[in-house]
Amino acid sequence: MTTNFSVKSLLASNTNVDLDDSMKTKLALRRLGYYKTPSYGMTSYPDAQLFVAVGDLQADKGMRRTGEIRPGDDTEKAIRMALDATSPNVLDNPAKSGKYIWRTRGDGKVRSKHAERDGKVFDWDNPPEGGHPGEAPNCRCWAEDVTDKKGACARLKLQLEVDGSNLDAAKTRFNIHDTRVNEQSIKLEANRKQKAKLATEARVYYSGASIEALIRRRLNPGAPADLVRILAAYGELELEYVRCP
Repeated sequence: MTTNFSVKSLLASNTNVDLDDSMKTKLALRRLGYYKTPSYGMTSYPDAQLFVAVGDLQADKGMRRTGEIRPGDDTEKAIRMALDATSPNVLDNPAKSGKYIWRTRGDGKVRSKHAERDGKVFDWDNPPEGGHPGEAPNCRCWAEDVTDKKGACARLKLQLEVDGSNLDAAKTRFNIHDTRVNEQSIKLEANRKQKAKLATEARVYYSGASIEALIRRRLNPGAPADLVRILAAYGELELEYVRCP
């Protein structure tokens, strides 16, 4: 039986990792003996141990140790082949006992019954209708180990750190964009005022003729030097305005 292990996007420590890819890779590498579940339990959020585990597998398979997985690359194929060599149900949860907390991905794709179970505690020895998390076809839910309060706090702290980092990055991008917009607005307003001033000066020479008419008119060699200078400056400003993003 071939294992359908694959990632949808780049899995690396310096990029936003798809949470489904993160959880799937953790489960696969844990099965292969590379990923060790942290003290705060298994979560879908990428952690340092995940990328270390990817690097360890790459080193064992004679590949360059990058700690990254790309869709269709040699690392993805190596994991799939290693899983196939172990057992036909390599991504299934090993036999467990005790209780767990049902967790969903929290998006619109979650089944209504599974959404109702989110955050509730279930017993491994007494599966709910349809099975445990991840057992129903195409189910993306996962089981969170029931640990002590210290472990729960550690998981929450990790989640807050990841969310906080993403929020800070978004704020930085927004501030940079906002600054650029303000700078461009100031530049465009100064451009507009300067063009209006030049247009007024130009009309002095030709009894109220519009600046467009003056630009289209072929000036004779005897045209006032100031008018030639004004029209040239106006043309430069107009070109700058057009190029402004």
